[in-house]
Amino acid sequence: MVGGYILAVNLPNELLKDAVWHLKQAKFYATDKSKIFELWHEIRSAVVFSITSVEAFFNMVASDHINKNPNLDLVTKGHLSEKQYYISKGDIK
Repeated sequence: MVGGYILAVNLPNELLKDAVWHLKQAKFYATDKSKIFELWHEIRSAVVFSITSVEAFFNMVASDHINKNPNLDLVTKGHLSEKQYYISKGDIK
């Protein structure tokens, strides 16, 4: 039998915490010139987690806006949920 747990988290917040953690780790390598790879690895990870946190936040805000406004037109909903629509014979598809 397969079992498990589901843990609901605030993804933007968790990603930001990861970014801060990697930045703190980078400080350990900042004064040791023999650890330049480790330093840049931690800085790169902090940047990636920061950007991902911002994107996750924007997606969360867009999703909340769609859920709170069910009467949005199809194009607006599509734009906010990153769907692509096209016009065929005058109809949006």
